[in-house]
Amino acid sequence: MKNLFSYSIRYFIPGVILLFLALPQVRGFFEYSPYLWFYLFTLSFFISFVSTPFFRWASYRFNVLDVPDPRKVHARPTALLGGAAVYISFAITVIYNFHFSDPLKGIALGSTLIMVSGLADDIWGLSARIRLLAQLLAVSLACYYGVNLTFLPNTAWYFTFFEILVTFIWIIGITNSLNFLDGMDGLAAGLTAIASFYISLVAIQSEQGFVMFLSVALCGSALGFLPFNFRPKRPASIFLGDSGSNFMGFLLGSITVMTGWATNNPVKAYSMPALILAILIFDMTYITIARFSSGKVANFREWVSYVGKDHLHHRLNNLGLSNKQTVLFIYFLALSLGISAIVLKNGRTIDGLLLVGQAFMIFFILVILMRLGAEGAEDVHYKIRSSITSILGFTKLIQEKGAGKISPAREKEFLDIIQSEGENIEKLISDLSDISKFLPHEGHDAKDETGKAEEEKTILGKVLVVDDDEHIRRLAEMSIRKNFQVIFASNGVECLEKMRTEKPDIVLMDIFMPQMNGMDAAKKIKSDVELKDARLIIQTAKKLNPKEIKEALLYADRFLLKPFSPKDLLNNVMEVFHDMYPRKRKC
Repeated sequence: MKNLFSYSIRYFIPGVILLFLALPQVRGFFEYSPYLWFYLFTLSFFISFVSTPFFRWASYRFNVLDVPDPRKVHARPTALLGGAAVYISFAITVIYNFHFSDPLKGIALGSTLIMVSGLADDIWGLSARIRLLAQLLAVSLACYYGVNLTFLPNTAWYFTFFEILVTFIWIIGITNSLNFLDGMDGLAAGLTAIASFYISLVAIQSEQGFVMFLSVALCGSALGFLPFNFRPKRPASIFLGDSGSNFMGFLLGSITVMTGWATNNPVKAYSMPALILAILIFDMTYITIARFSSGKVANFREWVSYVGKDHLHHRLNNLGLSNKQTVLFIYFLALSLGISAIVLKNGRTIDGLLLVGQAFMIFFILVILMRLGAEGAEDVHYKIRSSITSILGFTKLIQEKGAGKISPAREKEFLDIIQSEGENIEKLISDLSDISKFLPHEGHDAKDETGKAEEEKTILGKVLVVDDDEHIRRLAEMSIRKNFQVIFASNGVECLEKMRTEKPDIVLMDIFMPQMNGMDAAKKIKSDVELKDARLIIQTAKKLNPKEIKEALLYADRFLLKPFSPKDLLNNVMEVFHDMYPRKRKC
């Protein structure tokens, strides 16, 4: 009964509101009203909100999924047709309410081509050359119908050619920039909603009806999709895909070209769209300069094809912000810069220069943060984990040597560790005030100096860590033992035995192990009536291809690559546990 009520609130009521908004009488009431923008926003929001679950279902039905890999932050296959929901919402809203002008025809045809090519890329995968060709053709259509910048005297053909060239660079640059930033839940859709909101304000204030129609419809479509893409306590249930991020980026680039920002004041006219889209411009500019200067790319073709984790959201994430904190941080940056653009609308030229100078200072701060994050949190975590692993092995060898149980082979290993890791160990010991808290002890848990560690522990459930590497088992235990009882197995056979006797809630399983590997064990677990309810997290240090990852995720809830950080492991285990027991949360 409760689920039925929840379903009604979530889908049935929005569906009824959408049907009400679609009535001709309702549309007629708002058509010549000063509140037409509200109708357009509401209609596009609810179309997007109601249609997104359908496209999520279609993604799983037709296997259009984004499979995790080392460069991505999500841990499970996720629906990839969110862009189709945004496109349908935008298209229906505009067609149902608007008489087409030539510029709008150009934007409609160009954005449709961008969306279709992006959808093909999501389903089958397209080369960078074909994607770029589709973008060039889409911008050509927009320009043919009059969507192009005009800032030079119309006295010579080369002035017109230069204006068209700048239009191409602007729209393609914004399109790709938003696509590049679509790397965390909610980031691209949220930035689109923020940018289109500010464009809508300018359009309403200056009575630019065409621009208002497009920007309001885009804002509503993006916000209607956002609840499924940026969820407070769970990962996104559906992604935009290249179809959605490219479509929205193309619209933002094209709409800003259409908009009349200021008359006879080029400083204001160019500053306002630059401030509204400043995050996109900054990220694109920064990564381009950084990649060419570092030699990562040498030409335009390599630049288009290059995939890296050097964008703004990656660097902020490397500094220690969680994914959601990173996205919210970028939201607030975009909101702040957009406010500057709105203030500039009624300001003077000197105000424009000051606000642009302020934006540059903000971006200098961001450059500093990005350079700090350039070392990469993953590399730092890996070094720390490697050193801690060495300490664990070093400590065990010391115990063996002290007990006189060390063999000649182990003696050589002991000396090798002293030689290769001695400096790292010495530095870590000097930096850590109490190294013992990182080392698990038999029979009891490590405590801090006040003896309160035991009191602060809240055990939520039981986790079975299955790995043939003892050091990995120890690191996993250190990561989650504050919240979970941890038990161990060293291979698949031992895992099945422990599961029958210990009944763990979650199994953290390595793939490559002796006697029985992780995949075979996972298949047996899921085919066993007694064991199949346990949740599995598959981990491996080997780079798997997408087909292998997809096969692993047929039996597992999550997929992790080693080396993993303690924070990532704990977050994944907690999310899996809360999916099992939504109410059983740590107090």
